[in-house]
Amino acid sequence: MTHQLIRHALGFIVDAGRLAIWLVLLVAIFVPLERLCAVHPARIWRKQIGVDLAWYFINSLLPAAVISVPLAFLSRALRGMDPGGLYSAWRSGRSG
Repeated sequence: MTHQLIRHALGFIVDAGRLAIWLVLLVAIFVPLERLCAVHPARIWRKQIGVDLAWYFINSLLPAAVISVPLAFLSRALRGMDPGGLYSAWRSGRSG
């Protein structure tokens, strides 16, 4: 059980890293475009940049964390079920 928890924690860290990389790429693309084509020029580094970054990561990571808990319980509950018999019965009924 602890190995699974460590694996999921590492996956969460990898997802956060991917989000950070995407954020850097998007900033590299859209900040120059905003500077060149802005209708209402605004400062890039303002007081609320921390709030914006927090919302970026919360909106990306929190849904995955919230959904993973019920899915973990569901997978644990369905762990013993083996649908192999159902699939073979369906396949033999269609071919016969």
